[in-house]
Amino acid sequence: MSPDRSIRRIVQGIRQGKSVLFLGPDVAKNTSNQLIRNELLHFLKIENETDFVYDATNEFFVFRNEMSKFEVYSAIQEFYADLQPHPIYEQIAQIPFPLIISFNPDLLLNQTFENQDLEYVFQYYSATEPRGINELEAPSAEVPLIYNLAGNIEDDTSLIFGYNDLLNYIPSISGAKKIPNVVRRALKSAGQGNAIFLGFQFDKWYVKLLLKILGVSGGYALGFEENTQSPTHIFCVNRLEIRFIDHDMDSFIHELHHVFTQENGLRVPVENAESDFIKNIKAKVAQNKIEIVIEDLLDELEEKDEDLFDEVIQISARFNGLQRKINRRLIREDDQQIAEAQLKEALLQILRKMRQQDI
Repeated sequence: MSPDRSIRRIVQGIRQGKSVLFLGPDVAKNTSNQLIRNELLHFLKIENETDFVYDATNEFFVFRNEMSKFEVYSAIQEFYADLQPHPIYEQIAQIPFPLIISFNPDLLLNQTFENQDLEYVFQYYSATEPRGINELEAPSAEVPLIYNLAGNIEDDTSLIFGYNDLLNYIPSISGAKKIPNVVRRALKSAGQGNAIFLGFQFDKWYVKLLLKILGVSGGYALGFEENTQSPTHIFCVNRLEIRFIDHDMDSFIHELHHVFTQENGLRVPVENAESDFIKNIKAKVAQNKIEIVIEDLLDELEEKDEDLFDEVIQISARFNGLQRKINRRLIREDDQQIAEAQLKEALLQILRKMRQQDI
C-alpha cells in the first residue's frame, strides 16, 4: 500500500473516532530536536558513573543497589522537570485522536494540551496504587485520554528505567486488571488497522511483547528504519499485521494536521466552547470546593436535564459518604485523596456533558 493510500486510511479512522496513537521513544524530543533519551544520558554523565551500568542495546540501567537507584531516579526527575515540549506536540495535541498511549514517562504532551487550553484526561500505569481510571467514560475526540504505559515521571514508584523495574513490570502488566478497562475497551473498539505507531524501535523484544499483551494487531508505523528481510520486520508484518510507511514522522503529523485544518476538524481550546457558568464551576472544582459545586449543579440542572440531575444526586451521595468516613477517621489520607480525585473527575464529566448538550 502506498504512503498516500495509507494516510487516507488513517485519516478515515481518525474521522470515525477509532484511531489510537502510540508514541514511542523516538517521538520524545526536546525543543532542539534532540532525542530526550540521549540528552538524559549526557545529563547523567554515564561514562563517569559507578552507581549503575547502562545497557545501550536495550536502553536500561542496572543499578548497584537501591540507594543508587534512588539517587539516579532523583536526577532523572530533575532532568525531566526542565524539559519543554517539541513544537510537533502542538499539532499532535490538536489532531482529534481519542486515545493516545505513550511508551514514555514524560508529561510533555500534557503540558502542550494545557498550554493550548485543550481538554484532556491523563492517567498512567502504576502497579502499586489504584488510579480510579475505571470511573472514566470512554475517551473521545473532544476529551481524549492520554495514557502513559511507562509511568509518570513525577511518581518514581511507577518508573521503568532499570532492568529490575522491567522484569517486575512485564508480569505485572500481563494481569487482567492491570490495563484499565477504559483503555482495553478503546483498543478493542478501534478494530483492525487503526493503531498508528510513531517513533518505535520494534527491534526491542519488550516492545513486541507489550503490543501482544495489549492485544494490538493491525496498524501503521512510521519512524522505524527497518530491513524488510529482518526477523523484526517479518514478525511485525506477519504476526502483528503492522504496515511500515516510508514517511518522515514530522511530515506525517504536518500532513494529518493540514487535512483536519481544511475541514475544521482540529480540537479547539476549552475557553472557546464553555459557558461562563461552566468556567466558574471548573474554577471551584480546582479549588476543591466540591460541596459548593454539587449545590450549584443541582440548582442549575433541576429544571433543565433530569438525567444529569440524577447523576449529580449520586455524586452528592458519594461525597456525603466520604465526609462521614473522614469525620469518623475511617479512611486513610491517601485513600481520601484518591476518592476526592474521583469525585472531582465525575463532576468534570458532568460539565463536559453540559457543554456537549449546550446546557
